Amino acid sequence: MKLSSIKAPDYRQLKNWAASPHKPSPSDLVPSFLSEEDFNKTADVFFIHPTTYLCQRHGRCSIMLDRTEVNRMRARANDEPWNSDTDDTALNAFTDQGTIRMQASAFNRCARVFAPRYRQAHVKAFFLKPSDAVQAAFDMAYSDIRNAFSYYLEHENNGRPVIIAGHSQGSFHGLRLLREFFDGTSLQRQLVCAYLPGFQIPHNHFRQLPFANTPEMTGGYLGWRSYQRGTVPEDLPAERGDSLCVNPFIWNDTIFKISLGKKEYGIEDCTHLMPQGMAATIEPRTGVLLVDLPDTAPEKMKRHQNLHLYDYSLFWLCIRENAALRIQSFIDKQ
Repeated sequence: MKLSSIKAPDYRQLKNWAASPHKPSPSDLVPSFLSEEDFNKTADVFFIHPTTYLCQRHGRCSIMLDRTEVNRMRARANDEPWNSDTDDTALNAFTDQGTIRMQASAFNRCARVFAPRYRQAHVKAFFLKPSDAVQAAFDMAYSDIRNAFSYYLEHENNGRPVIIAGHSQGSFHGLRLLREFFDGTSLQRQLVCAYLPGFQIPHNHFRQLPFANTPEMTGGYLGWRSYQRGTVPEDLPAERGDSLCVNPFIWNDTIFKISLGKKEYGIEDCTHLMPQGMAATIEPRTGVLLVDLPDTAPEKMKRHQNLHLYDYSLFWLCIRENAALRIQSFIDKQ
């Protein structure tokens, strides 16, 4: 892979924010059936989007790679730069209409949404063997996240409660951000919660930050990784269960199966929805969320054994409701 020499984004410029309260963005999406909600933005969300730098024709390949695709990808590992260009208009549009619209929007009821553009690591970096070059790609991406968050703290936060949220690569960088800025620091007192699905969260990852395994708990972190029941990816047993997980239906780590019954919703102009009768439980051996999709689930969704792409969209309304609950719990404790 080619080394990237793309200049770092300047976060004083709004163009380098995929979402900001100072401009319209797809994070403002509110489904029509929620148009009468009370919107009380008493906190902020710093949202780190997942990997959208997949290939040169953005959207024509998938992060859901099987073994054959991984081998092909390794064979052409030198074809593209390690990191994306934040001035890539096609990639930005793909990011905004995908993850910003479908994921960051979950928080817009109760918080201002800040989502930086960053020189994200190419998806290949997650499938290649560890090396100095791979680590450099991750470090470049994180340096942008760090700079964006530092800018946010200096110019926007003003002591407000904050949620850190991400997915996949975003959660990977979010864990690092929590360790640097929150774990055992004075800023920990402003942390409502960190929502970090789509990436392994090892036990004892932090010195002082607790795992948020109750619905109203604040000052901690949580995550989950979604798979259809009956599928255990070959790499997960190697983790030996060293992965924390909550069930987003009830926001705790019980291993009992939970069904949402008839609760259903959709997001306009999108194909993702919460199917009626969907159930989920935590698999204790691997620490992942096993989802039972009913027959009414979209065929596109049922084709994926790994539901990584749907970690947010399956639980969008649950996340929305829980973020509001935790923010209110945070305020009540002040």
